Amino acid sequence: MNIIQIGCHTGKDEHSESIKKASSAVLVDANPNCIKQAKEEYKDFDHIFFESVAVIPVDLKGVEIELFQEDNKEDSSWASVNPDFVAAHCHHSNLKSFQTKTTTISNLLRKYPKTDTLIVDTEGLDFLNILSIDNSLFNNLNSITFEFIHCDGIVTHGPKLECLLKFLQSLNFKKITQQDYNLKCEK
Repeated sequence: MNIIQIGCHTGKDEHSESIKKASSAVLVDANPNCIKQAKEEYKDFDHIFFESVAVIPVDLKGVEIELFQEDNKEDSSWASVNPDFVAAHCHHSNLKSFQTKTTTISNLLRKYPKTDTLIVDTEGLDFLNILSIDNSLFNNLNSITFEFIHCDGIVTHGPKLECLLKFLQSLNFKKITQQDYNLKCEK
């Protein structure tokens, strides 16, 4: 298994064991403080690589964008282009912003062409990020897991999610299972 996990946070989550057992893994997070902690979490694993970059649906050629996070939490679980998204999750409006470089899922899949497992948690952009993948890049993927609960807005899912699922089914991702806030779609 060759994994890209986008939105890895500090590396401590439900995907940790799979990442440790994978042939290779790339952990991506926009928050450099989270990447620093993830590197420490996986320091004994030489098959794991790290990218500190925001994944967005439009290729801005690495241009930096502003992301928002909780003010007093350097490793905030929520970093988003939408300050309302962060405020809704942390239940206060004490936010700060930081600048980070950007990329797309397509660019990551081209950079790591052996990837067969994609995990996406891009704080409300999962729907657009997955739909923006170059169709030819789905061929090597056997599994896509994404946070579905924000597809149609903050903690809202509906027609956009249904559209995304139909799209993935048309690409032969027929087995769909719910795992907490995530949907795992497998060929």
